[in-house]
Amino acid sequence: MQRFSWLAAFSKPYFISGNNVEVIYSPEKFYDALQTGIRGAQRRIVMSSLYLGTDKLETQLVEGLRSSMADVSRPELRTTILLDHLRGFRGSPNSYTLLKDLIDSKFGAYFYHTPNLRGLLRRVAPSRFNEVMGLQHMKIYLFDDSFIISGANLSRDYFANRQDRYMKFSNCPQLADFMVTLVETVSSFSFKATANGSTESPVAAKNPLTSKRASKTFRTTFKNVMAEFTSPSDSPSIEGVPSAHEGESGDQDTVVYPLLQMGQYGISQDAIVTQRILAQLGKEEKLFLTSGYFNLPPEYIHAILSSEGQYSVLGASPQANGFYGAKGVAKHVPSMYIHFAQEFLESIIKHGCEGRVKYSEYFRNGWTFHGKGVWYYLAKENLPSLTLVGSSNYGHRSLTRDLEVQLAVVTENAGLRYALHKEQEALFQCGKELHLDGVRQDPSRQLNSLQWVATQLLRPHV
Repeated sequence: MQRFSWLAAFSKPYFISGNNVEVIYSPEKFYDALQTGIRGAQRRIVMSSLYLGTDKLETQLVEGLRSSMADVSRPELRTTILLDHLRGFRGSPNSYTLLKDLIDSKFGAYFYHTPNLRGLLRRVAPSRFNEVMGLQHMKIYLFDDSFIISGANLSRDYFANRQDRYMKFSNCPQLADFMVTLVETVSSFSFKATANGSTESPVAAKNPLTSKRASKTFRTTFKNVMAEFTSPSDSPSIEGVPSAHEGESGDQDTVVYPLLQMGQYGISQDAIVTQRILAQLGKEEKLFLTSGYFNLPPEYIHAILSSEGQYSVLGASPQANGFYGAKGVAKHVPSMYIHFAQEFLESIIKHGCEGRVKYSEYFRNGWTFHGKGVWYYLAKENLPSLTLVGSSNYGHRSLTRDLEVQLAVVTENAGLRYALHKEQEALFQCGKELHLDGVRQDPSRQLNSLQWVATQLLRPHV
C-alpha cells in the first residue's frame, strides 16, 4: 500500500479489515441491503441521498422505517434523513410528503438548499433546471456501525434497472461515526421538515435565502465547519500520520480515506486527490474510470493524457443516459454528453494517446447507467489495489457545485481485490469502444447549431 501512502497527507486514514467490505453488484441486491439494514438497526439509521422516490419500492422502504421506529424493543433507535431541498420538494407527491407522517422527536428529515439560488432567480427558475445551481448529492446509507456508500439514489430505477456502484462496510464503528457526523453536520445547515408541512431554518447558520449578506455568512460558516472533515486529526499513527484503527491490527489490510468535494464552498479535497491519482499512473499500470455523465474537467483530461499508463474510460451510451427519451428541453441532454465524448476522443488523437487511452459506452438493453468510480491496477497486477467509490460523477458540476463524498479504498485483501475486479469487468463488458471516425460519420451523433450552443453554455453546470 506504499504506492498510495501519500493519501494520508490529504485525509485521515481508517485501517480496517477487507473482510468487512462487500461489493454489491446489482440494484436488486442494493435494495435488499437497504431493507435488511432498516430491519436490523438497533441504535441509528442515517441516510443521505439526493431524493426519495414515491413509487411502490420507495413506499415499502418508508414502511420499513415506520415499523422499525415503532418497535418497542428498540427504544434507542433514531433516524436522520438528509435530502436535497430542490429535489425533495419537487412535484406532488414528493420526498417530503412520503416522510412527513414519520417525523417526530426520534425521526428527523432535513433538506439542504444551496445558497446559490435565492430571490428572484429562485422564483423564476424552472424546477428541473434550478438544480444546476447546486445540490446535496452525497449517498450514504448507514445502520448502526455499518453503511453503504454509493452513487445511487433512493428511487425505483436505482432498485431495478439503473446500474450504479454500491460498497458495504460492516462493523466499522469509527468510520461509521465519521459518516454520521458528516451527515448530521450538513443537516445542521439544512432546513428541518416538520409534520405540519413547514420547514425550520438551519440551526448552524442564518437562513441563506433571506438576503445576499445571509448567503455570504452561510457560506463562510459552512466552509469553516466542513474544513474540519478534510484535515487529518491529531491522533498519532506509527508513521506520524493521523489514523483510526478498526479491529485487530493483524486484520487491517485495507485503508479507507474519506474525500469531500464541496466546490461552491472552496472545499476541493476529492478533486485534488482524484487528479493526482489520474496523473501518477505509471507506464505498466492500468486505470479504469466510469461516469454515467461523462464531462471531465480539463485538469482531469490533462492528467490522463500526460501520464504514461493504460486508461479505459466508460461513459453512458445515449440510450443508457438517464435523460434518454425525456420530453421538452431535457430530451437534448444526451446530445451534450455525445459531444463531450467526441471532444475527448479528439483530445486523445491530438496528444497521440490512441494506444493507451480508450473510451467506451455502456449499453445494456432496457437499462440506464449511473455508475462512477476508479479502479487502479499496479504494474504486473491482475487485480486492483485501489478504488474510488461514492457520489461524484467527475464532471464540472461535481467539482464546483454539488456536495459530494467519495472513499478512496486501498487494499491488500485478496478477496476484496477480486470482488472489485469482478465489478469492473462486469461494467466494462457492457461497453463498446468508440472511435472518432465512426462518431463523425454517425448522423445521430451530430449536433445542430442550437444544441452546440446549449452544450457550450451548460458545460460548467453538468
